[in-house]
Amino acid sequence: INDQLVYLTEDGRYMIRGDIYDRETSTNLSELSRSKIRLEILKEIDDDQTIAYGPKKAEHTITVFTDTSCGYCRKLHNEEVPKLTEQGVKVRYLLFPRAGMDSPGYKELQSIWCAKNPQEALTKAKQGQQVPEKTCDIPIAEHMSLAQTFGLRGTPLMVTDKGTLING
Repeated sequence: INDQLVYLTEDGRYMIRGDIYDRETSTNLSELSRSKIRLEILKEIDDDQTIAYGPKKAEHTITVFTDTSCGYCRKLHNEEVPKLTEQGVKVRYLLFPRAGMDSPGYKELQSIWCAKNPQEALTKAKQGQQVPEKTCDIPIAEHMSLAQTFGLRGTPLMVTDKGTLING
């Protein structure tokens, strides 16, 4: 249910909501299941549905929900993403306007997505520069829905190529 796993008895009478741990191995079995689900969802997202940096064929990929008004997102993009891409990691951005679909942040993300070079436009915005206003059809509603499925609590939300979530 959204980002929560529930467990039902065979007859459906009893339901447990919460994580199940293997105490012997200190493994969160519920998180392993959620990771598998996230991976299946991420496989359905083509690079053209993201703003991607790094090599086209990468050994590792990180998918990041981002907003240009997020200070930690800016820090990640300006300081860490160049290091990651130098090491051959692909970073794919999904857009998440934290203030909602009617916000200035949404308009800025739309302008970035619609720019001739979205990668360059996103980098400029993350550096505090203005991006020329543009409009076109964008998949932000789908990105936001996916973020809710993954349980986004704040940006940046990173999802590794193993399905692991890294918040903030």
